[in-house]
Amino acid sequence: MPVTFLSAAAQRQFVQQVCEAVRSGDLRSLRMAIITFSEILGRTEVERLLDEEVTLELEQGYIPAMLKMMLTEGDDFNSVVSEILSELAAAASKEGFTIGKDFSYGEDPETGQPFLRMTEATLLKLEALHSPAAWKNCRSYLRQID
Repeated sequence: MPVTFLSAAAQRQFVQQVCEAVRSGDLRSLRMAIITFSEILGRTEVERLLDEEVTLELEQGYIPAMLKMMLTEGDDFNSVVSEILSELAAAASKEGFTIGKDFSYGEDPETGQPFLRMTEATLLKLEALHSPAAWKNCRSYLRQID
Protein backbone atom coordinates (compact mmCIF):
# COMPACT_ATOMS: atom_id res chain seq x y z
CA MET A 1 0.00 0.00 0.00
CA PRO A 2 1.53 3.35 -1.00
CA VAL A 3 2.07 5.80 1.83
CA THR A 4 -0.22 8.76 1.46
CA PHE A 5 0.23 12.10 3.17
CA LEU A 6 -2.53 11.16 5.61
CA SER A 7 -0.98 7.80 6.49
CA ALA A 8 2.48 9.36 6.78
CA ALA A 9 1.08 11.93 9.22
CA ALA A 10 -0.70 9.16 11.15
CA GLN A 11 2.52 7.16 11.30
CA ARG A 12 4.41 10.15 12.73
CA GLN A 13 1.63 10.79 15.24
CA PHE A 14 1.60 7.13 16.30
CA VAL A 15 5.38 7.06 16.82
CA GLN A 16 5.22 10.27 18.86
CA GLN A 17 2.34 9.03 21.03
CA VAL A 18 3.98 5.68 21.71
CA CYS A 19 7.32 7.29 22.58
CA GLU A 20 5.61 9.70 24.97
CA ALA A 21 3.69 6.84 26.59
CA VAL A 22 6.82 4.74 27.05
CA ARG A 23 8.86 7.65 28.41
CA SER A 24 6.15 8.46 30.95
CA GLY A 25 5.36 4.82 31.74
CA ASP A 26 1.72 5.34 30.73
CA LEU A 27 0.51 1.85 29.81
CA ARG A 28 -3.06 3.02 29.18
CA SER A 29 -1.94 5.60 26.61
CA LEU A 30 0.32 3.05 24.93
CA ARG A 31 -2.52 0.55 24.59
CA MET A 32 -4.94 3.20 23.34
CA ALA A 33 -2.45 4.34 20.69
CA ILE A 34 -1.93 0.77 19.50
CA ILE A 35 -5.68 0.07 19.33
CA THR A 36 -6.56 3.38 17.68
CA PHE A 37 -3.79 3.37 15.10
CA SER A 38 -4.30 -0.33 14.30
CA GLU A 39 -7.72 0.71 13.02
CA ILE A 40 -6.27 3.63 11.05
CA LEU A 41 -3.03 2.13 9.71
CA GLY A 42 -3.65 -1.60 10.04
CA ARG A 43 -2.14 -4.03 12.52
CA THR A 44 0.79 -4.98 10.27
CA GLU A 45 1.88 -1.36 9.87
CA VAL A 46 1.55 -0.69 13.60
CA GLU A 47 3.72 -3.74 14.34
CA ARG A 48 6.31 -2.52 11.83
CA LEU A 49 6.32 0.95 13.36
CA LEU A 50 6.76 -0.51 16.86
CA ASP A 51 9.62 -2.75 15.74
CA GLU A 52 11.42 -0.15 13.66
CA GLU A 53 10.45 3.50 13.95
CA VAL A 54 9.55 3.63 17.64
CA THR A 55 12.67 1.67 18.54
CA LEU A 56 14.88 4.06 16.60
CA GLU A 57 13.15 7.10 18.09
CA LEU A 58 13.42 6.02 21.73
CA GLU A 59 16.55 6.50 23.76
CA GLN A 60 18.34 3.20 24.49
CA GLY A 61 17.33 3.21 28.16
CA TYR A 62 13.63 3.08 27.25
CA ILE A 63 13.88 -0.07 25.10
CA PRO A 64 13.52 -2.47 28.07
CA ALA A 65 10.68 -0.32 29.44
CA MET A 66 8.84 -0.61 26.12
CA LEU A 67 9.33 -4.38 26.10
CA LYS A 68 7.95 -4.64 29.63
CA MET A 69 4.94 -2.54 28.67
CA MET A 70 4.29 -4.69 25.58
CA LEU A 71 4.18 -7.96 27.52
CA THR A 72 0.82 -9.61 27.95
CA GLU A 73 -0.39 -11.04 31.22
CA GLY A 74 1.51 -14.21 32.03
CA ASP A 75 4.60 -13.23 30.02
CA ASP A 76 7.80 -13.08 32.04
CA PHE A 77 10.20 -10.28 31.09
CA ASN A 78 13.36 -12.27 31.81
CA SER A 79 12.05 -15.24 29.80
CA VAL A 80 11.34 -13.00 26.81
CA VAL A 81 14.82 -11.45 27.09
CA SER A 82 16.29 -14.98 27.27
CA GLU A 83 14.50 -15.87 24.03
CA ILE A 84 15.89 -12.75 22.34
CA LEU A 85 19.38 -13.60 23.56
CA SER A 86 19.07 -17.23 22.45
CA GLU A 87 18.29 -16.05 18.92
CA LEU A 88 21.25 -13.68 19.00
CA ALA A 89 23.55 -16.42 20.36
CA ALA A 90 22.39 -18.77 17.60
CA ALA A 91 23.17 -16.09 15.01
CA ALA A 92 26.59 -15.56 16.59
CA SER A 93 27.31 -19.29 16.49
CA LYS A 94 26.25 -19.43 12.83
CA GLU A 95 28.80 -16.71 12.11
CA GLY A 96 31.52 -18.81 13.68
CA PHE A 97 31.67 -17.21 17.12
CA THR A 98 32.31 -19.57 20.01
CA ILE A 99 30.39 -19.58 23.27
CA GLY A 100 32.82 -19.24 26.16
CA LYS A 101 35.35 -17.44 23.99
CA ASP A 102 33.59 -14.74 21.97
CA PHE A 103 30.43 -14.55 24.09
CA SER A 104 28.83 -16.04 27.18
CA TYR A 105 25.57 -15.87 29.08
CA GLY A 106 25.25 -13.89 32.29
CA GLU A 107 22.59 -12.78 34.70
CA ASP A 108 22.29 -9.63 36.78
CA PRO A 109 22.50 -10.80 40.40
CA GLU A 110 20.00 -8.18 41.62
CA THR A 111 17.30 -8.38 38.95
CA GLY A 112 17.91 -11.81 37.46
CA GLN A 113 17.86 -10.18 34.02
CA PRO A 114 19.83 -12.26 31.53
CA PHE A 115 22.43 -10.77 29.22
CA LEU A 116 25.17 -11.82 26.85
CA ARG A 117 28.77 -10.85 27.46
CA MET A 118 30.70 -10.28 24.23
CA THR A 119 34.06 -9.07 23.12
CA GLU A 120 34.10 -5.74 21.34
CA ALA A 121 35.01 -7.49 18.08
CA THR A 122 32.01 -9.80 18.42
CA LEU A 123 29.70 -6.88 19.18
CA LEU A 124 30.88 -4.96 16.13
CA LYS A 125 30.59 -7.93 13.79
CA LEU A 126 27.12 -8.86 15.02
CA GLU A 127 25.95 -5.27 14.85
CA ALA A 128 26.90 -5.19 11.16
CA LEU A 129 24.61 -8.19 10.53
CA HIS A 130 21.50 -6.56 11.98
CA SER A 131 19.32 -3.63 11.01
CA PRO A 132 19.75 -0.59 13.26
CA ALA A 133 16.34 -1.17 14.87
CA ALA A 134 16.94 -4.89 15.49
CA TRP A 135 20.34 -4.17 17.01
CA LYS A 136 18.94 -1.42 19.24
CA ASN A 137 16.31 -3.88 20.51
CA CYS A 138 19.10 -6.28 21.56
CA ARG A 139 21.72 -3.81 22.75
CA SER A 140 20.26 -3.28 26.24
CA TYR A 141 20.89 -6.95 27.00
CA LEU A 142 24.54 -7.07 25.90
CA ARG A 143 27.65 -6.37 27.93
CA GLN A 144 31.10 -5.80 26.50
CA ILE A 145 34.03 -7.80 27.86
CA ASP A 146 37.70 -7.73 26.93
